[in-house]
Amino acid sequence: MVFNVLDDNDHFTSIDGVFFGKNDDLTTLTLLKFPVRYPYDSYEIPISVSKISSFVFEDCLMLTSITIPASVTSIETGAFRSCDVLSRVQYLGKSDPGKSNLPIFVFDDHYINITVPEEYKNNHFCGIYLFDKESSSSSISSSSSSSNSITPSSSSISSSSGSSSSSSISSSSSSSSSVTSSSSDSSSSSSGSGSKPSTSSISKMSYVVSILASVVIFGAMLV
Repeated sequence: MVFNVLDDNDHFTSIDGVFFGKNDDLTTLTLLKFPVRYPYDSYEIPISVSKISSFVFEDCLMLTSITIPASVTSIETGAFRSCDVLSRVQYLGKSDPGKSNLPIFVFDDHYINITVPEEYKNNHFCGIYLFDKESSSSSISSSSSSSNSITPSSSSISSSSGSSSSSSISSSSSSSSSVTSSSSDSSSSSSGSGSKPSTSSISKMSYVVSILASVVIFGAMLV
């Protein structure tokens, strides 16, 4: 079954067998009902639509793919209830259009691929957590953050290595300076030994003089 509304209707219209309501602004539409036996398995909502009402796609067992334009800023409760073969939803807007605290997607558990733009601001779409989007963004920041954390780590390692190296170099320099000082002291004392007699030499000379004096006195006594 498809919907057909006369062109002169002021409140409702139909486009390709889909039933819409005309909004008060007379330029945008509200999607009111999608035919259960729509003849195609994919559907692209017109860009004139700003709202999807409750239970619009209920029991659409043929629909596997749907594209929702950025113009849709409101999706009501149970809009995709019992769409058991729906596997792909592409939303072109930048923020979550889900306006209900009750489930919007209600069907048996199965894989559904929800695609949103890179600039999409939320981690959820109509109550469904965007696992793929979130997991892929988490892994780059980690990677980024990992790589960012690696960068500071390597920097700190480099800098600490640099400090320890420079410290050890400074220590070595000081040690070698102290060795040089000792060498200079010993060289100066060696070079000064030629000009100034040591204490041991003076003691030996005194001892020899005293022996000679004793011999002279002893000889004088014999005479």
